Amino acid sequence: MTEEVVAPGSLIKNLLEDPDIKIQLPSDDINKVHFQYLSTPPAGISVDSSGMIRITEWVDRESICPNKELCRIQVDLAIQPVQYFTLVKVILTIEDINDNKPKFAEARVTHVVSEITRTGTSFVLPEISDPDSPRFSVQKISLQPITEQFELKTSLQPDGSQEVRLILRGALDRESVSQYRLQAIAVDGGDPEESGILEIIIIVADANDNHPVFDQDTYEVTIKENVPIGFVITRVHASDLDKGANGHIVYKFSSETATNLHSMFSINNDTGQIIVTGRVDHEEGAIWYLTVEARDQGEDPIPTETLVIIHVDDVNDNAPEIMIHTLGDSGDNEAVILENTVSGTFVARIVVNDRDSDDNGRYNCSLYEDHFVLDPFGSDFLITTRGILDREKKSKFSLIIKCHDYGKQALTRTTFLQVSIEDINDNCPHFSEESYFSQITENNYPKTVVIQMTATDPDYGDNGSVQYMIHGRESQWFNVDPITGVVRTRVSLDREVQSYHEIIIVARDKGIPSLSITTILTVNVLDTNDESPEFTQNVYIFHVYENELPGTEVGQVEAIDKDSKQYNQHTYHLEVDPFSAFHIDADSGRITIIDMLDREEEKIHVMSAVAVDTHEPHFSSSATVSVYVIDRNDNRPQFIYPSGHNNTVYIGNDLSPGSIIAKVEAEDKDEDHNGRIRYELIDDSDEERYFKLSSHTGVITLIRTLQHIDNGSFLLTLIASDDGDIRLSSSSKLYIIVDKSLSRSLITDNNDMISNVIIIIIVTCVFSVLIIGLILSICIICKRNHGNRKRRYKYDKKTLGTLTGKDDREYACKLFFRKEED
Repeated sequence: MTEEVVAPGSLIKNLLEDPDIKIQLPSDDINKVHFQYLSTPPAGISVDSSGMIRITEWVDRESICPNKELCRIQVDLAIQPVQYFTLVKVILTIEDINDNKPKFAEARVTHVVSEITRTGTSFVLPEISDPDSPRFSVQKISLQPITEQFELKTSLQPDGSQEVRLILRGALDRESVSQYRLQAIAVDGGDPEESGILEIIIIVADANDNHPVFDQDTYEVTIKENVPIGFVITRVHASDLDKGANGHIVYKFSSETATNLHSMFSINNDTGQIIVTGRVDHEEGAIWYLTVEARDQGEDPIPTETLVIIHVDDVNDNAPEIMIHTLGDSGDNEAVILENTVSGTFVARIVVNDRDSDDNGRYNCSLYEDHFVLDPFGSDFLITTRGILDREKKSKFSLIIKCHDYGKQALTRTTFLQVSIEDINDNCPHFSEESYFSQITENNYPKTVVIQMTATDPDYGDNGSVQYMIHGRESQWFNVDPITGVVRTRVSLDREVQSYHEIIIVARDKGIPSLSITTILTVNVLDTNDESPEFTQNVYIFHVYENELPGTEVGQVEAIDKDSKQYNQHTYHLEVDPFSAFHIDADSGRITIIDMLDREEEKIHVMSAVAVDTHEPHFSSSATVSVYVIDRNDNRPQFIYPSGHNNTVYIGNDLSPGSIIAKVEAEDKDEDHNGRIRYELIDDSDEERYFKLSSHTGVITLIRTLQHIDNGSFLLTLIASDDGDIRLSSSSKLYIIVDKSLSRSLITDNNDMISNVIIIIIVTCVFSVLIIGLILSICIICKRNHGNRKRRYKYDKKTLGTLTGKDDREYACKLFFRKEED
């Protein structure tokens, strides 16, 4: 007996200390016996040759014996050598612990229920499961919070599962409560107890008045297991008193039923006919429980359920199945025994199973061979020797085992057991060399021959028949023909993954016990140029200040070629246009500038760096290089207003202090603080007394009355400076003319005019940018056509732009404008 939480490596029992076994063995020879499997134990449990039962890995009781109160495992063993031969049946009982929580099939379920739904109506909730044994499985399910309208009802289904239903016990009133939020809490029998929660949302809604009603609460039918596909088993029928869509009924299986059907049955949604759609086998399921739902097609339909019970009658359609368990590794239908063993020596255990029931499943077996005996052993049979066998007289026996059942039309199964009589194995195979060496070029085809291994064994028959195998992890790359010893590759080898392989080759004879010898085969993998240089990064990001001198280093890229030194050389180049300002060193990958950069022309330069293998074939790879140009304060603020042709403002003398006179504006092509502009008014005693300039907005306001000035003028000297570390500035002048004849309304109109002028200026600027962009595009085309690197533009009265090249030749790109006459 063991618990499922026993740690791997734990000793469960020493069979040699068991009194029932100990009494059958002589005390002075007890250390000479060993145990051997007749049936393979389940995963996690092992019995070694000395009879020690151990846990080899964590045992999960729920996967071995799901939902069973008692979990027992049977392991069949044989005690050897032959003079002590005894069959041992070991029964292990695995005790359950509460290591699983109850769990609903869904975490949340929503039902839309009509407020006129009759009390007593039930709603099936998602299935609750707990794979622990019944003692630790679900013990109770409660509803929280407790309400007068609803209660839970659980029922044990014929298949052992629990069905949980929500029962409506009180009338619903949508105007009072439109929604209920409940929880179904399932608690198991553990200490401490575990629980699972299902959130239930009930939405109260209007619906049709009647729901479908089945003719029967339960339908029960019996069919034979060999009915053909398409056979109509039965027909369920429900009626609905409503008319139209509210009375039109559609049938379907419940979700739990549909999940468990395995495509064996289907239902006609319109007629309610249940049809066979798969192979019906009594041995797979003698009884099927199908839950059928009927619902109308009205709004908020309320489904009604009925239970269909299908009994599957057995027919004698299964012949007895025969399984042969023998000692050793000779195979299920082969047995090997040594010559001269005593009469009654164990040969094989015959396990018979007939999946049919009653007489159809009862069986008997017989053996047709004079040198062997077939005796009952519980529900199984044992084959033992009759007399002493001599290999020199006969080395092999073919046993015919025939089993039949007791059905009216009996079915029979026959199988064969090959029994080989072998010599004693006393020689190991021998390799012709102590170790082997070979080599192969990488990227080979799978199944390429590497070498042929040869080992000999002077023994006779299987004792001298050598088989080859590869031991260890190298078997994933190589295999060896077990007969010829030819070693081949399984896959294409990659020197960059592993440059050599040390393969353990095992030569083993077929004797019992088998003897073997090992040798080491070293395979060197030769290199080819099959790797592309790979950049260490997919994207490189560098930063450089504008106006740096040619030759300044921007950064360095690096690519690595996994090939050997013979093939891992590569060069670098940039994929850029011929006029690029960047250069990369072909050997080092160092990127430098070959022309000064202007951030105001282009902030980011994106290019591809390419690494190309210098050997054939020329493999290559690329990476993206992004160079961000860092701003320097190399542009002065430029006044937009006032300008040389627009620098005068006319005002009347009746403006009140605080009135806005004008708004100056300047621009700076630099960014951040280098492009942030502050305005100043040069200290002048007269102007300072009357006007104030906002350093941030550029708004000029009147700070004193002008009523004492009939006519006059002011000259304001304006300074626009940036916030760079070394500030740059420019100046402009603004004339303010005071004219008494100008009224306040005219001034207002003047202010409106100023606003309109600003709008016109903005539109003009946008249009100018578009014209300049067009000119630049045309000039770039000209530049590419004539191979010039640098371009300079100047204004020409006859043309919009003139491109001057290095060779002092001029290329003019002219745009002609024609004035259309009215």
